[in-house]
Amino acid sequence: MDVPTPYRIPVFNDLGDRLGSRFKVFFMALRAPNRKWEPSLEKSRFAHEVLGGLNLRAWSGRGFGCHLNPGVGRALERFAPSLVVVGGYNHVTSFLAARNVRRLAVKLCLWCESTVHDARNGSRFTERLKVRFIGRCDSFIVPGRASREYLATYGVTDERIFAAPNAVDSEFFREGAARAQTDEARERFRKAHFLPEFNVLFMGRLSAEKGFPVTVDVVGALQTQGLEVGLLVVGDGPRRREYERLVSERRLRNVVFFGFVRQTELPFYYGQADVLMVPSVSEPWGLVVNEAMACGVPVLCSPVVGAGYDLVTDGVTGYRCGNAAEYAARILGLIEDPESKVTMSKTCREVIAAFSPAACAEGFLEALQALSRVQR
Repeated sequence: MDVPTPYRIPVFNDLGDRLGSRFKVFFMALRAPNRKWEPSLEKSRFAHEVLGGLNLRAWSGRGFGCHLNPGVGRALERFAPSLVVVGGYNHVTSFLAARNVRRLAVKLCLWCESTVHDARNGSRFTERLKVRFIGRCDSFIVPGRASREYLATYGVTDERIFAAPNAVDSEFFREGAARAQTDEARERFRKAHFLPEFNVLFMGRLSAEKGFPVTVDVVGALQTQGLEVGLLVVGDGPRRREYERLVSERRLRNVVFFGFVRQTELPFYYGQADVLMVPSVSEPWGLVVNEAMACGVPVLCSPVVGAGYDLVTDGVTGYRCGNAAEYAARILGLIEDPESKVTMSKTCREVIAAFSPAACAEGFLEALQALSRVQR
């Protein structure tokens, strides 16, 4: 695993509770240079170790993670696993782990979130490395249908793939949002920030792949029609200043940039939103979809968002939209038919209940049982 992210800890805790000393997570680093997450290992109930090493892209100034941990082989040898699950193939450490798995004669499983829409797909050299890595794996764990279909393009048969749905602590988000969704709390928030009654939420990193300008186009189009629609922007990133200028140049009203918000505060902002927009141009999954649905917020996402394949059903939990005009039309429909939003909100909470940390852990256990006969 690259770094200890807040949303993975509950899954690892569940696995630690079930497997005890037979389960251990090796992290490549404590922090990601392009994220503001605080390490959350103080809540861990599983054995773990942070390996020494380098982030090659941070060292070169490119920012994203590409870890090199030369000691991964020795760490695996000390732990003596029967199965090694590697979280992706975009790190040098992943290839070192795969090489040592062969040396130790144990099984290798790839935890894959890639999709055919993933912007990271690219050069011939990268593809050759990817094909080689996939060929070494005995089994695969995926969060949903988009990643399963992606692996099929590399000839991976369905019986070697195990589903471990990406999950958040839905109860935490549901309860936090409920406190913020009272009429009094929402009115107080709107008055404090000079916002209208209906507000769109953009929750995510302000970088090119997240597609924020599409959100600007959509809100701008609705406001041009005379509709009072606000935009809440929660998140930070390298393009924040550029996007703030874009909003100003387009003369959008009722737009508030809140910057980076800690996970403990996220439910409050979901609770103030009427709909979440996820217009990403590359998004292997998109846990904001899980979070929003746990809070009862319908989701409008682009067709490339991996979570959309499994969670967003048109007219039921939201809509998958192909362009700005379609997003605007769907939002207009929710404004004109508020009862449909109420129904979607209820359904969102019901659907997301199956996407729990326990369900994710169960997918891992199925892979473990199939390949190494670990007893639950």
